[in-house]
Amino acid sequence: MKSSRRDFIRQLGVLSSGIFIPSTIFSKSTTGYTKFKSNLKYISVRGVVQCEGKPVKNVIVSDGLSVFKTDEYGEFNFLTNSNQDFVFITTPPGFKVNTDKNSLASFYFRIDQAKEKLELKFELEKVEESDTNHSFLLLADPQIMDDADTRLFYDQTIPDVKNTILSLKDKNLFGVSCGDIVYDRMELFPDYIKGVEKTGIPFFQVLGNHDCVTSALSDKLSATAFQKHFGPRYYSFDRGEIHYVVLDNVFWFKGYIGYIDDIQLEWLQNDLAFVEKGKTVVVFSHIPVFTRSNIRNKINELPRTVSTVNRALLYELLSPYKSYLIAGHMHELEMLNDSGCEIHICGAVCGAWWTAPISHDGSPNGYMIYNISGSQLRWTYKSTNFPLSHQIKIHKLENKLLANIWAFQDSWTVSYYVNGEKIGSPSRVLEKDPDAIKYFEGSEIPEKHKWIEPVFTDHLFEVNLNNLRKNDKVTIEATNQFGDIFTESIVI
Repeated sequence: MKSSRRDFIRQLGVLSSGIFIPSTIFSKSTTGYTKFKSNLKYISVRGVVQCEGKPVKNVIVSDGLSVFKTDEYGEFNFLTNSNQDFVFITTPPGFKVNTDKNSLASFYFRIDQAKEKLELKFELEKVEESDTNHSFLLLADPQIMDDADTRLFYDQTIPDVKNTILSLKDKNLFGVSCGDIVYDRMELFPDYIKGVEKTGIPFFQVLGNHDCVTSALSDKLSATAFQKHFGPRYYSFDRGEIHYVVLDNVFWFKGYIGYIDDIQLEWLQNDLAFVEKGKTVVVFSHIPVFTRSNIRNKINELPRTVSTVNRALLYELLSPYKSYLIAGHMHELEMLNDSGCEIHICGAVCGAWWTAPISHDGSPNGYMIYNISGSQLRWTYKSTNFPLSHQIKIHKLENKLLANIWAFQDSWTVSYYVNGEKIGSPSRVLEKDPDAIKYFEGSEIPEKHKWIEPVFTDHLFEVNLNNLRKNDKVTIEATNQFGDIFTESIVI
């Protein structure tokens, strides 16, 4: 008999049945199983979802484990327990993303553990224009740790984001901060909030490892400061034909690994049960589900801190869908595929932790722009303080040119021209970016974070200069999978 997805998860030892049977917890002893009473408290949740006083049916409502739909009267009614922190909705397509006064997405109510009954009311507002076509900005790793970082975020990133918003002219635009909002300084969350408030668009947040309470002794407690400011650490929402999911894959234990806990997997399974097979699902997490960074940097095993160790479970749940898994964490750009999922690792707003205009792979400080048409996604990396066309930098070395094409994917084509004549394709090489070497290599630089070092990257392309003459003009041309052409030239 074919196993269900729940069986699949249980067979791999991820789910603990005691968690999902709130009346009892079983503990194995030498004489068998002993039954203990649970400390869980039951809470009755009732509520309604409305728009302009009228009920909205078929809206997804969840307590972070169980998932329900509102009935024809827009009502929901279920029993939760004191382990759950929030009741939240999946904002449906055709309705605006609700925000608080600071432009933070507001789609949840905190569960009052002192009460036995909760009465909730979610108010929705219809979009002004269809959200079938929409856009979002992906800001990975703002990672502010002091006033100097915050000032750079305010003076460089936010004005650039605002200019991008003006150029997009999209009333359904939203933003996602993809984790490491701060750098172990929870008291700076309000400073980040002041920044994104200036953009005027709804912002969703993802929990990063540097957003965790460092003194916390458990994974659940590590997220308390994040939840105080931003609400649930995992949830979903719909825009147009796309189902979006935010996950917390930072498993904290006075250190961390990339891991999706059993409660989230159970919730995600329940959430996806309401998503039509074949649809496009976009998943945001801070830590990538997978990366080849260890291969590039000659590390035998993929570290558990830069990948999601139980990603096979996520892949299984996403297998009926067209899925994109979008992350930050690495402070470099990498676009790849694994097990039928497209994976985007999206650089860093702060680059190399605000020490230079680039990160340690040579990619400029910046963020991603995603444009959605129906179920199709297009994306471009936006370098802070540069035009959108800035996608290549050419370095002239002693006997070669080295072009960094930071958003390169295997589906791209790269050519080079000399004095306007196409010569061929430059060689793709694994090296360190020359600017990254200049800014970061050595134990004394950069001054603020001397531990930063350049990393090997494979989005570098080499042109040999041996057969070229002085004053020859070399042009590097990169064409992405969408047909967009980017060029950069240098006179040697």
